Amino acid sequence: MKTIQLITLLFLTCYFSLSAQKSFKKNTTGLEKSEIHVPARVITQGHHHWFGYYDKLQFDPTNRFVLGMEVGFEGRSPKPEDEITIGMADLKDNDKWVVLGRSKAWSWQQGCMLQFIPGSDSLVIWNDKRDNTFVSHLFNVYTKEEKILPFAIYALSPDGIHAVTTDFDRIQDTRPGYGCGNSGSEQGQPGAGQRRHLFVQFKNRHEKANYFLQTNGRNANVNRRCRQ
Repeated sequence: MKTIQLITLLFLTCYFSLSAQKSFKKNTTGLEKSEIHVPARVITQGHHHWFGYYDKLQFDPTNRFVLGMEVGFEGRSPKPEDEITIGMADLKDNDKWVVLGRSKAWSWQQGCMLQFIPGSDSLVIWNDKRDNTFVSHLFNVYTKEEKILPFAIYALSPDGIHAVTTDFDRIQDTRPGYGCGNSGSEQGQPGAGQRRHLFVQFKNRHEKANYFLQTNGRNANVNRRCRQ
């Protein structure tokens, strides 16, 4: 009697399971029948291109320029001497690749902190290394005017007025792949126990840009006229 009950229960379980599967397939449109269409196209050619970090502004406010990084290899960690090309695709000129500069301060995970300055339609910033010292480029994509800041940046405030830096060498030591290759330089980034922050402030947005550097209570500021 128990055997018959078990067989009956097993039969009913299989029956309802198959019925549910058929009903699901009947009432569900597969991907091949989907009416959702997301337009996409390749906008770079030749070498490998990518963008990072995920929270950075890749597009200008008009959605015409798309920032990107270009490199001739993949499949391995970058070495200190590996240099990438910084550029952007012009979506209104047949996706033309426009070279802006180069960088030796980058990683696959976070790139070189390439981004448009929030609130600006022309200013781009990215990190680099010169003579084993971290710097950042502040670049106007229209006028090609450039200012080299004496420290790398890590993040910008949402209004584009302030920025903060960090120790990319030490990040690479403790979290390989997120920082940049060690330079062996003590002047590139702060050492243990030091606090160093970089504040970038754009004053009167269309006229002048002020850059404030605060290091252990000491201040330095550089003023430079820069169209936006």
